[in-house]
Amino acid sequence: HQSAWYRDYDFIETYYARLHYLLSLGAPVCDVLVVNPVESVWSQIRIGWAKRLDAASPEILELEDKYRRMFNALQGNQIDFDYGEEEMMTRLASVGKNGEGETILNLGKSEYKTVVIGGMTTIRSTTLDLLKTFAAAGGKIVMAGEAPGFVDSHPSVKAKELAGMARVVPFEEGDIAEAVRALITIPIEAVDKGTGKRIGNIFCQVRLDGDFTILAAMNVSRDHAYDDVDMKINASGIVTEWDCETGNMIQVDAVTKDGTMVIPVSFEEAEEHVFTITPSALDGSEKKEVREHVAGIVLSGPFKYELDEPNVCVPGIC
Repeated sequence: HQSAWYRDYDFIETYYARLHYLLSLGAPVCDVLVVNPVESVWSQIRIGWAKRLDAASPEILELEDKYRRMFNALQGNQIDFDYGEEEMMTRLASVGKNGEGETILNLGKSEYKTVVIGGMTTIRSTTLDLLKTFAAAGGKIVMAGEAPGFVDSHPSVKAKELAGMARVVPFEEGDIAEAVRALITIPIEAVDKGTGKRIGNIFCQVRLDGDFTILAAMNVSRDHAYDDVDMKINASGIVTEWDCETGNMIQVDAVTKDGTMVIPVSFEEAEEHVFTITPSALDGSEKKEVREHVAGIVLSGPFKYELDEPNVCVPGIC
């Protein structure tokens, strides 16, 4: 009774239960680790560094700007990644090989083939030693912009030695994205069919559960819809869209070009789509209904309406 929308709880909770089910299957195909530069901010905390909840220090504002740009360079180009927190890396990280003999950085139960550094002023000596070992074993490191000038918050040139073992690119979104994209396992793109350019407002995650591939894609813009989008992924099989609102599973007509599967889709503002790619059609899935636009009817108001319960009047506001 304390929530005005309690009668609609089942609709909302069922929707997200379906979405959560799909996003809990298998494991994410995420082999990129970005070293979190948060300690570069901590090392510059001082009196007057912030005003209320916002940074006021020019140095920290620059770090925050680079943090946003790094995030957008990757997610805005449909590159999934995790952040590596340096203290946790001292306890959980190690260098090893995966089943294919490739060098990986183990972090807990996760495995990464590429590590990205950028927007940092200081780096831990333990992180530096770990990444040098990783690079020497054949691991891939992308360094965006200049190497950190401090190690353990003390001036040092040791981080520049790591730059000689990494692929160094300018701290520009396009350069970062292209350098990392060339190294990921299952590249995916959300491309505008008309321009052929990637759409920066569509974020994606790919998961694998045996021969079951899950692709989740969301338009994070509340202001822009995107028609005629091609979702491109290196996969093959039968594509099924899962409608989290109704629970229906609809087979999607996808095509394969040069070994890449292309899934046609459109996105309304803040809309997401979830697809599965399987060797055969899923039980209960249906062919997509072909619809034809027959006519359009313009409705003009005003319209009469009635409330299904009284409005809430908050004391002191009404």
